[in-house]
Amino acid sequence: MRLVTTIPMRDWRAVAPASQLAEEVGYDGIVTNELAWDPFPPLPIAALATERVELATGIVVAFPRSPATTTSPPRSKRCSAASPTPSAWTCRPAPISACTGS
Repeated sequence: MRLVTTIPMRDWRAVAPASQLAEEVGYDGIVTNELAWDPFPPLPIAALATERVELATGIVVAFPRSPATTTSPPRSKRCSAASPTPSAWTCRPAPISACTGS
């Protein structure tokens, strides 16, 4: 069984400490939701504060966004917060088949 949790969305200063705590107590992932705030900005903050947990969005309204904003491989396959070079942070869009399930 995998355990995931959410992080504070209202105060970005609380994102890094909450993410570190989630990793320390053993959560496998951190999920953000678009309930009242944009779910994407806290994720890079969490990525810099953690090393192991997977980061994801839970609820995101896709139609008002560009497809390039909403599709990318999971953190574990795309980048590492411990990477010494900025080139490791380049994002590649997921193939269309990953979005359609075919």
